[in-house]
Amino acid sequence: EAPVLSSKLKTLKVNNLVLNLSDENKLFLYGISNKINQLQIETVTESDTATIKITGNENLKVGINKIDVTVTQILEEAIPPTEEDPGVEAVTEETTYTLIVYKNPNNTIEIDSLDKIDGTNNYVYSTMDQTGTIITKDKLLRMINKHGISI
Repeated sequence: EAPVLSSKLKTLKVNNLVLNLSDENKLFLYGISNKINQLQIETVTESDTATIKITGNENLKVGINKIDVTVTQILEEAIPPTEEDPGVEAVTEETTYTLIVYKNPNNTIEIDSLDKIDGTNNYVYSTMDQTGTIITKDKLLRMINKHGISI
């Protein structure tokens, strides 16, 4: 059986919360209390040979932070150049999953998740004591743009 070549994640777990991955769902929202400076991110790739790079997951500041989880899969190995042959670059495929992390300025309630509602542009904002508050994607994007974050 041929090995799976994929730049996708099978699972993405943030602080023990499993996020709902799909081809359309690569942007996630996550809220944390003021005391947290780094998320615990666990990943499982579809492919055994894919590599993971996580950027932005350190010294999280109050307000909005962006963390990228990038999965890279080599589809065709590079052929190094020789004297007779210029060689071939590796062919790779990349998928990036983005976490927009909101760090509360003062309150210590940790927001569990902001997860996309399938088929809509809305995100459900849920906390331990409050669920189902809807944040529209437009509002979220305005908030992100205001903070100068491009996604």
